[in-house]
Order: sequence, then structure tokens, then C-alpha cells
Amino acid sequence: MQTNAWFESLPIAPIGSWEPVSGGDINEAYRVIADGIPYFIKVQPHQSAQYFAHEQAGLKALGAVINTPTPIASGDLDGNAYLILNWIDEGPEDQTALGRAVAKLHQQHADQFGFTTNHRTKVLLKDNHWNNDWRDFYVNQRLQP
Repeated sequence: MQTNAWFESLPIAPIGSWEPVSGGDINEAYRVIADGIPYFIKVQPHQSAQYFAHEQAGLKALGAVINTPTPIASGDLDGNAYLILNWIDEGPEDQTALGRAVAKLHQQHADQFGFTTNHRTKVLLKDNHWNNDWRDFYVNQRLQP
């Protein structure tokens, strides 16, 4: 759990309020209001700023096709990596839009399966090296690990 001083050191200011939010099990997550603007902030304790580089690359790639949270800033404070994203309000009508976005995303095709970077969670390396065969990618780079 972060402190007021930690939040006040973020590159968004002035911080009006912050509160923990739920929804994930890997990172600490917060809703922060800074200068009247809401933000979603993810924090990974005891990690360098590089920790969120993979997520930012993924959001950028997905954002070329569908609306995704936009990275505002990232870095680390006191040895804790953070990623600041725009806050997206949700509501019941968003489920239909989500379904359409997922369908649009799955209409995209590539010659290979994978991604430009790998990512490590606390216990698992997500091996994203490019693979010409979907079945091999899924079995050996997702299921077996």
C-alpha cells in the first residue's frame, strides 16, 4: 500500500485523492484524481520501471485496432514500478461494445503467432517468441508452461 507522499511524487499533479480499487491479483491498483482528472494506476512493488514495458507495448498494439486504456506515464518510485492509464468508466452498455471490440480484434490476422516482447509475472515467463504454427505456439508457449 502506497502513501500520500508516494502519490504526490507521481508525474501528475496536484493529487486530489486516491483510493485502492479491486480487479486484479498481480498489481496494486488505484483510482487517482489529479487536477480533477481520474486516472487508473497500477503498482508492482519491488520492480523497476521496465516491469510495465510489455504491457505498454501490448496496449499500443491493441490500441491500433480497438479503444484501449492509454498509457499516460510510467516509471518507478521508491523501488515500486507504476503505470498511469486514463480512467475508463464502465456501465451495462459497455458489454455490447466489448463484444464488438473483441470481434474486431479477432478479425486481425498475422503471418505468425506471438509478440515482440516476453513478460514475466511473479511465477511464470510468458514466452511470446514468434512462431509460424498456432497449435505449436498455444501448446508449447501457453499450455505447457
